Amino acid sequence: MKNLLFKTLTIITLTFFITNCSSDDAEPISNATNNTTEANAEITFTTMKLSGKVNSNDGNEITSQGVCWSKNPNPTISNDKVTENTTTFSTVISDLTVNTTYYFRIFATTSAGTTYSKELSLKTLSLGNTNWKFTVIDHNDNEVIANVNFKEDNTTKYIEECTTGIDCYAPEGTWSIEGNILTYIGENDDPATSTHVFTGTITALNLQGTYKHITDPDGTWNAVLN
Repeated sequence: MKNLLFKTLTIITLTFFITNCSSDDAEPISNATNNTTEANAEITFTTMKLSGKVNSNDGNEITSQGVCWSKNPNPTISNDKVTENTTTFSTVISDLTVNTTYYFRIFATTSAGTTYSKELSLKTLSLGNTNWKFTVIDHNDNEVIANVNFKEDNTTKYIEECTTGIDCYAPEGTWSIEGNILTYIGENDDPATSTHVFTGTITALNLQGTYKHITDPDGTWNAVLN
C-alpha cells in the first residue's frame, strides 16, 4: 500500500512539473515589439513619439494593437492607451506632464488574449536650463522681443532685444510649474511688485499665454525654444 501511494505521488509530482515547464516555454499568442529606444525617441515637454510592430503567433487575427502607458511600471490596456489601425505604426502620445517619467509598452490583442512588449521608460523634458525667444504683445498690439533663460534653480534672466546704443531691459525673476501651467514672475519673486507676471501653457516645444502688467492693461505672449 505504501509503495502504491509513493508511486502515485511521484506520478502527480512529475506531471505537475512537466505541465509547468510546458506553460513557461509556450510561445506567446502574439508578438509585440517596441521599436523605440531612449536614443531615437522624439521627446518634447508634453509629447513622445513611439513606434511598434505586432504579429500573431497563434493564427488568430489581431483585433487591437497600439501603445499603453502609465506613470507606474508595467502599464496595461487598463491604463492610458492609444490604438492603431495597422500592425506597424508610429504614434505621438500627447498631453503628458512636463519633467515626468512614463512607462510604455506596445500591446497586441487576439481572441486568445493580450501580449505586451518589453517595457520602456522615458522622461519628458524639463523647463530648467532652457532658453526661449519671447514675443510679448501689449494692449496696443506693440511687439517686444526678448530672450529668457529658465534656470535649474527656478530663477530667470530676461534680456530684451533693443537698438544698438540703448540699454536693454534685463531683469531677473522666478518661475514655477504646476502640471503644464507655467507662472513666470518677470522681476524678483513677488507677483504684487513685479512689472510683468506671465502665465501660460506648455505644449510640445511651445509656450503661450497672457501676462498682467503692474500699471498697464494685460497683454499676450508666446515663446519658442532658442
